[in-house]
Amino acid sequence: MFNKLAIVSIPVKDQAKSKKFYTEILGAKVLEEMPFGPGAQWIRLELPGVETRLVLVTWFPQMKPGGNQGLV
Repeated sequence: MFNKLAIVSIPVKDQAKSKKFYTEILGAKVLEEMPFGPGAQWIRLELPGVETRLVLVTWFPQMKPGGNQGLV
């Protein structure tokens, strides 16, 4: 039985602007940032006091920015 979410994929339009918002405004810490295919980055974030990690995604056409798909 599962009792937590490991990763929530957050669909965004601009990863750099979104990373700035999550780190500077919400206080998230960047855990990983590396190339992830053409024109994309794997950006995994940690919010203070929360076990669930966030990944800022642009590479799923079905996941429109502002949507809420991608629970793992």
